Amino acid sequence: MTIAFPVRMGSGFQRVMKRLAPLLTVVLLACGGRLDTFSLGPDGGTTTSDPDAGTPGPLLQVVPADILFVVDNSGSIEAHQQNLAANFASFVNQVAGTGDYRIAVISTDLDTSGGEQGGVSVITHSTVGPYYVLESGDHSACMPIGLEHACFRNPNASRRVIDSRALDRPSVIAAFQDAVRVGACGSGRERGLEAALAALEQDGCTGTPFLRPGANLILIFVTDEDDASTGPVNQYVQRLLQLKPAAQLRVAVIGGVSGGAPSRCGLGTGGACGSLCEGPAPDPGSGQICNRSTDCQAGEVCSDGSCTSLASYYWNADPTNCAWCSYFNAPDCCAALPATRYVTFARAVEQEVHDADPFFPVANCVGLGSRVSCLADSVCQTSFGDTLARIARELMLSQ
Repeated sequence: MTIAFPVRMGSGFQRVMKRLAPLLTVVLLACGGRLDTFSLGPDGGTTTSDPDAGTPGPLLQVVPADILFVVDNSGSIEAHQQNLAANFASFVNQVAGTGDYRIAVISTDLDTSGGEQGGVSVITHSTVGPYYVLESGDHSACMPIGLEHACFRNPNASRRVIDSRALDRPSVIAAFQDAVRVGACGSGRERGLEAALAALEQDGCTGTPFLRPGANLILIFVTDEDDASTGPVNQYVQRLLQLKPAAQLRVAVIGGVSGGAPSRCGLGTGGACGSLCEGPAPDPGSGQICNRSTDCQAGEVCSDGSCTSLASYYWNADPTNCAWCSYFNAPDCCAALPATRYVTFARAVEQEVHDADPFFPVANCVGLGSRVSCLADSVCQTSFGDTLARIARELMLSQ
């Protein structure tokens, strides 16, 4: 059984102890991974509280939290949404019976005509090297869902804000699983930072305030690309500070990250991916003069006035394309591009939190196993279970 204090021992310990007096709450991680609480009272006695069994007694102190998941809904993200849905119980298990939290989900799409989209695009690749995308995708299942961009997503309109105080544990998990499957028909121009601020500023189109004055705000970005919002990152930090005091902000990034820093990553190979790029360039195609792709033969597109093979087009359109699974399906293609702007945003918020309350260290979103204000982890994981559990433990536990 591992003992985890919700405070960091050091120069700030005495100040933290004053906050906690007269009770000292010690958190024990049980074998099942949930949190039990042992409260040491003034008389030296110990009482316990088991959140899963509903045992009466002092519960783990958790600051109320308003949590916004910003989930990529472009064509390459469906598997990651399934990963979130399948492992969300790992988050809930950490605060079961103790948490006062509300959850909402939005997509990163601000551009698709007709508002938010539902459904999944089907992308097929060639079966021989260099395993390029055969077409831009089958979008026949994509359709508007009658919701404006930056509005909270959930097929059940009454659960666009998932409230732990109103739902039991299985219902919270089920509601999140419904909400987080935002589909893969959104714009390939993922504007997660802009979408998050737009959603918060308009209360997710619910007509009811989402942010509570006494609650922390936790932003969780899940994506396989970088942010494509038009403004500088600091612009979004400053807009966020207009909505919440710095000390009440927390940020998590699950994206193209390695060791807390932006990085390409591969699902089966960790950080090593993209050796496809080391091979010879594919056949460039016929080179026929064209005005549009319909002027070209099958398997070619019109690019810069000449017909180009799809493989060559994807290979050369962007230096990172030849290594990325959205365009090529070789075994070691990268599943995510570096989440540079998201991590920059998270670290900027971390600095603001530290400046407002030095109790929170500047750790560059790596995490310390104790209270921090930001975390950044890889989207190239078989399971998000451990990451979701860390977000609950390290970003939600009260000090």
